[in-house]
Amino acid sequence: MNPFYPRPLPVFQRGFQCEIPNQVGQRCFAGVHEMLDFLRENGATEWHYDNEFGVWRVPAWREGIEAESARIQRHCDRYGCE
Repeated sequence: MNPFYPRPLPVFQRGFQCEIPNQVGQRCFAGVHEMLDFLRENGATEWHYDNEFGVWRVPAWREGIEAESARIQRHCDRYGCE
């Protein structure tokens, strides 16, 4: 627990996170309109909230994200990881 915030912040005060197409990771947005614009600009037609990780997921991007994850894993297998 953060001593400066005695209770967890509601989602509207901490921002929004969503996946990035063809990359492993998330992007943080200050507002929902900014996130929705990003999703629409990148061709997302549907998305859902992952309660476990607190991130918005786009099923259409899953294949590209898994391909990038596999590429990173091959690099780690070849050269080692941190």
